[in-house]
Amino acid sequence: MGGLEGLFSFLPAIFTVGGSIMNFMGLKEQGAGVMEASQRKQVAANLQAEQLDINAGQAQSAAQRDARNVKLQTQLVMSRQMALAAASGAGMGTTVPNLIARTAGEGQYQSAIALYAGDEKARSLHAQAASLRMQGAMGVEDARSTKSAYNTAAGATLLKGAGSLFNNYAKDIAPKTGTGVVNSAGFERQLPTTDETMAFWGE
Repeated sequence: MGGLEGLFSFLPAIFTVGGSIMNFMGLKEQGAGVMEASQRKQVAANLQAEQLDINAGQAQSAAQRDARNVKLQTQLVMSRQMALAAASGAGMGTTVPNLIARTAGEGQYQSAIALYAGDEKARSLHAQAASLRMQGAMGVEDARSTKSAYNTAAGATLLKGAGSLFNNYAKDIAPKTGTGVVNSAGFERQLPTTDETMAFWGE
């Protein structure tokens, strides 16, 4: 019975240590999960940013095509104006040159507007891409701090469990005092009791 009672007396200690270990593992796992989730979000943000950069390049390319088309259409209109003026036999005078000049100016203006619109759209898309990348990086940094906090809490949990175990069961392993003498090394040596001494001498 004594051995069994001794085993039962250590069950709370086993539960204490087991609970501390489970809490430690749980906190470590939570920290790792936060970090992993932030890294996945960063990957997704970077992919979105890359797509936005691609869209920005496409917007500029489309604007350049629009600008070229405007110039082409302007040249066609100007050529038609000159052809009509020549066919009418009215001569160039000042009206036709002024009309052609206004057409050319309008064409240049529309072409510049197309390029400007493409550049503005591209800048906006690049800015969105940069924001996404920054958010992803900041998320990882925040997760790293959170993981560090979880790791600290996990270590504290183990120390708390060990301290509780020591406080509860140190008395069971501490040497008995009050019935012995202290040797030169500072350790107490137990003296035999009266019954033990009499038994030794056969009394």
